Amino acid sequence: MSNALQSEAKQSFVDFARALRRDRDRVRIQMNLAQKEMKDEWEKIEDKWDAFESAMMSAGDGTKHAAHDAGEDIKAAYRKLEERLGLS
Repeated sequence: MSNALQSEAKQSFVDFARALRRDRDRVRIQMNLAQKEMKDEWEKIEDKWDAFESAMMSAGDGTKHAAHDAGEDIKAAYRKLEERLGLS
């Protein structure tokens, strides 16, 4: 193989490695952002869960229906997170 071909092959590999590193960095950043978003979602759901538990403990018959509706919202939020995590 001539020096020109070797140099061209080497440059092609360097360009490929540079593009691959850029893709790797972009995916890593997106994963970190997704983790933070999911953690934020989880914390919001946990706040709803705490409110739900409190409502259920102190609820009379009239407020249990409202607490049930809140529980359905929590359930939907859990399902959404499961889908994003690929668990369902």
